Amino acid sequence: MFASIAYNLKNLTNIHGRDGRKVFWLYVLFIVILNVLASILASIPMMVAAAEVGIAAAQSGNQAAAEAAILDEVINYAPTLVWFSIIQSAVNIVLLAASFMRRTHDVGLPGILVAVPIAIQVIWMFIAYRQLDGIADTMRSGAQAELAGNSMPLEPGMIAQDLLGWLAFLIVVLVGLMKSQQGPNAYGEGPKVL
Repeated sequence: MFASIAYNLKNLTNIHGRDGRKVFWLYVLFIVILNVLASILASIPMMVAAAEVGIAAAQSGNQAAAEAAILDEVINYAPTLVWFSIIQSAVNIVLLAASFMRRTHDVGLPGILVAVPIAIQVIWMFIAYRQLDGIADTMRSGAQAELAGNSMPLEPGMIAQDLLGWLAFLIVVLVGLMKSQQGPNAYGEGPKVL
């Protein structure tokens, strides 16, 4: 695994050659682990702040006030977490673009295919950015609907954004799972095997 990570990090801008499935997927696994750890670390300040205000409000004995204080703290951190997601997506594009291009070469597809998931991800980032101003209101209205016993209203923009994110991921997975072309192809002698 470490050889695959080192190889891909050394070749962040190298779009030439071919990467086999194992080299590609071990590197993707590394990026997924990084994303999970980064997301947990980014959420810790929000969880600590929410716990602090919740405990302080609960000491008054008013359960509703404690829940409202926690909700307000979570809503206050929401824009920060959205910005974190946007930056995380940009970093993922940088980390994966060349590796994905070499993977497309290995299966005999043109490297320009990398533009499709990148474009989808950039659209996702734009939608997330556009929703920043209204995220607090959306969260508040959803919480109020839930407290009233209603289901949270569906936000078409958020649904479209989620579907776009999954579509980009699906393209990477499908290309990543394809078999390597045997022998040389137009992009190189054979896949990189570590």
